[in-house]
Amino acid sequence: MNKLTKISTAVAMALVAGQAFAGDSATQTQYGTANNATIDQVTYSGDARSAYQYQNGTENKANVVQSGLRQSSSQIQAGSKNTVTASQYGSDNKSTQRQDGQVKFGSRLYYYGPSSNSSSTTVQSGTSNTSETYQSGDRNSALTRQYGTGNSSTVKQIGRSNAANVLQASSYNSSNVYQTGTGNYSNTDQRNYRNSSNTTQHGTGNRSDSRQYGIYSNASVYQNGTTNRSNFTQSGSTNNIGVSQTGLSNNSGIRQSGNVLKATVNQNGTANSSGVTQTGLKNTASVNQSGSYNGSSILQYNRDNNASVSQRGIANRSTVNQARAIASRATVDQSGNSNVSTIDQVGTGNTASAQVGYYGGAYGYVGNNNNSDIDQVGDGNIASTLVYRGDRNKAKIAQTGNGNRASATQNGNDNESTITQTGHANIAYTSQSGTANKATVSQSQSGDYANINQSGLANIASIMQ
Repeated sequence: MNKLTKISTAVAMALVAGQAFAGDSATQTQYGTANNATIDQVTYSGDARSAYQYQNGTENKANVVQSGLRQSSSQIQAGSKNTVTASQYGSDNKSTQRQDGQVKFGSRLYYYGPSSNSSSTTVQSGTSNTSETYQSGDRNSALTRQYGTGNSSTVKQIGRSNAANVLQASSYNSSNVYQTGTGNYSNTDQRNYRNSSNTTQHGTGNRSDSRQYGIYSNASVYQNGTTNRSNFTQSGSTNNIGVSQTGLSNNSGIRQSGNVLKATVNQNGTANSSGVTQTGLKNTASVNQSGSYNGSSILQYNRDNNASVSQRGIANRSTVNQARAIASRATVDQSGNSNVSTIDQVGTGNTASAQVGYYGGAYGYVGNNNNSDIDQVGDGNIASTLVYRGDRNKAKIAQTGNGNRASATQNGNDNESTITQTGHANIAYTSQSGTANKATVSQSQSGDYANINQSGLANIASIMQ
């Protein structure tokens, strides 16, 4: 059954070939089953194109095609198995598609009622694009692509097999996707220009994937529960990312390549893992993990590096590597279970610290299979590892050249410590307390000084300068 209302037919018939209209306008309203509606505002000329479609029923299809100045389109479907598409070519594009559990938030709407087997597509090409899509229940999906000039997009989906995919290829991009409930997935790919992206996902199959290939970048992903993942790539210019994940298979990613980089990841419970790779200029990275299979790895290349990792409980691990670092600094703070930590910095104002247990807050003294390794090569080195409390402690600091200073302090269980510094203003301390202690310091020429302090059970100490 194919129905077209009288008014849309009248508008379509009025558009005679070659005739110019100051403003084309079309409205279609359909109720029932298997309706199919199309508004075509391309074939005939006219400056202000406006289209409105409303369908209420089952298996309906709605389609708007517009080209010319000052386009505007609004499509609303209520019922099931509906599908809606808008294509706008030309100038002041705008489009809104709702399938109709309503939604919106700023300036109201809400409702969140039925919308079945949903699907939505908007394609806009050229000039002041804007698009909004709201969906509410069942097998949601939305695709928005906008090409060129004032892009902005909002997709909001609430409930069931959500998915969204936005690609804005160049100009003043911005995108927001908001999803809650069941199969969530989102992918935003904005290729160049004043990018910004926000994705918020709530429960079940979460995943997000955003790339913004350079310029004034900015991004924020927040995920909530079940198989979270996130992944990012930003390339070049005033980068910035934040990610916050809560609950179950957390994972992150993040690679940024060049300019005023910054990245922050916050993970909360179960299979946490992270990774951050930033290259070139004012790097900063910070990861906070808490609870379960923690991991983390930060690698930053050249310039004002800074890194901070803080892990809490179960299989902690961490690696910070700031290669060819300029203003390096790194801190890892671990607290409980299979701790391991490695910091590796090469060159200029190095400072490093790795700590395992600490006293205070909810955690008190904590420890377990500690291990730590700091290795710095050249310039302002300072290094320190500390395990307060206990278990299988070990620490190693090796610094090669320039302002060296080192410290390793351990408290209880199978302690061991090794400090090796080669050349320049060396100073070293280690202090151990309780069970299978052992310490070795070896410094080779320049300002040498060393201090070992041991207490209790299998002590051994060795200094060679």
